[in-house]
Amino acid sequence: MPPSASASNLQSLSWHGSLPCSFSISPHDVASPSPPPAVFAMVPRVGYLHVGAGKALEELRKHSLEDCSRSSLSAAGAEAAGFEGAAPAPAAPPPAPVWFSYNGVPLHWQLPFGVLFDRIALLAGRSTHTVPSLLPLPLAVHFSGYPTELLPCGGAGAVRGGFAQALKQAL
Repeated sequence: MPPSASASNLQSLSWHGSLPCSFSISPHDVASPSPPPAVFAMVPRVGYLHVGAGKALEELRKHSLEDCSRSSLSAAGAEAAGFEGAAPAPAAPPPAPVWFSYNGVPLHWQLPFGVLFDRIALLAGRSTHTVPSLLPLPLAVHFSGYPTELLPCGGAGAVRGGFAQALKQAL
């Protein structure tokens, strides 16, 4: 095979590479007595965790304490709206920033997922030949208690905006 074909194949594998992840809600954020089952997703190595885990976040948010408190506020507002002279319903607070951890170590949202995975493999003391034993990568999703050592994150939209800004600066 010509060198350019193998380089092209390697580039394609790297660009289109994804890693299987298992997302489970943090025990501190579970609203029910038993935690919901983990949600599995393929996250692109060249993507960002908040964007790649979008559907998993939607599913797990339904079982979080944050979602329960937001839905009780909206239910109270709907009840109050039926009464004459009732005080306006309190506005629901904006959703808390979501963050991820691996074995209790917070993951930096501003790094591409492939870089995070490589750092996790190094922390676990795994070589590139034993990395499959880490898969699917078990990640905890947190809806509260945002760590101070992480930069504030405004969600998937902020991640997309940060990427676009970094791309503009690179050009």
